[in-house]
Amino acid sequence: MKFKIIATDFDGTLCENKWPEIGEPNDEVIEYLKKQQKGGDVKLILWTCRVDYELMNAINWCNERGLEFDAINKNIPEVLEWLGTDSRKIFAHEYIDDRMCTRFKFPFVKKETGINDEIINKLEQIFGFPLYDWQKKYLKGEDNAFPKGGRGNGKTLAYCIRLLLGDREPFDMLEMCDVNKLVDECHGSHYERFFRNYLRDLNDQLLKAGFNTNTIKSNLLR
Repeated sequence: MKFKIIATDFDGTLCENKWPEIGEPNDEVIEYLKKQQKGGDVKLILWTCRVDYELMNAINWCNERGLEFDAINKNIPEVLEWLGTDSRKIFAHEYIDDRMCTRFKFPFVKKETGINDEIINKLEQIFGFPLYDWQKKYLKGEDNAFPKGGRGNGKTLAYCIRLLLGDREPFDMLEMCDVNKLVDECHGSHYERFFRNYLRDLNDQLLKAGFNTNTIKSNLLR
């Protein structure tokens, strides 16, 4: 195969994750893909969970930014001929996804978060402990990267605070499927349940402290 295939996700990757709406564009990734295309011998695949109306919106949004794909949620014809079948797995030489790619800073979120030092100071008073410097930068949008390492480094706390207090559209805590789409890591249904409960408890804590959070409902059914 004399060309390179790149498969890219959409929500959280090409744009900020505002499902089912479309968030701010991730210009870094978009320009990277356009440059790869202009260099020649590169095929692009849009590999996303979006379907129907939401998928068409995503495709049109990409086209408006000069990004066109050789295939949408399927293998390119050359791969089908090479494999001799239509595999369910998308074949690519490079995968760009906010859940696993390390080339770019993911999850992508726009810089302006609406969280400032005053809010961070109040949060530290509520929690009874100081936040890490990287957490403060992440909350304010100064640095969107998470530190490397396993659990226990405060990643989920910072991520959930930004979901609840950052500049974003409100979400319904009672809609389990919608909340699951916000999960920061893919570790199966057990982690999704943990995340929902964690987000709910943190939301209740912030509401009691007088914050207005980005939730339509304040309680999550177990």
